[in-house]
Amino acid sequence: MTVTTMATTKTKAALKQSMKDCMEAHIACVELESRAREMDDMRVDETLLRVIRECAEMCRLTSEAALHDSDSRPVLAKACIEVSRRCAEDCARFHGNVEMQRCADACARAILACQRLAKS
Repeated sequence: MTVTTMATTKTKAALKQSMKDCMEAHIACVELESRAREMDDMRVDETLLRVIRECAEMCRLTSEAALHDSDSRPVLAKACIEVSRRCAEDCARFHGNVEMQRCADACARAILACQRLAKS
């Protein structure tokens, strides 16, 4: 295997992992949004639900842009970083809530993935 082939293989693997991390954040946000409406917590309001929904959609869109090697991938990835950061921060405030923490963790991984996607 040549150095170029090894680098290409590594790049493809990193791209695949980034897409996977974004889709996992999408899934975590979609699942959380539906359950959050049923939570008995006054902090769950329409603003939080909107942030979770926006994050879900940005993560999905960014993953699809990476899959299709879209020219807009870097721009979408940068926007996704901002939306995912807000979602992760908002969800992390719910100490002791496993579902919120799962979403915050998935969004944190999506941030790292999007940082890679924004560079490539």
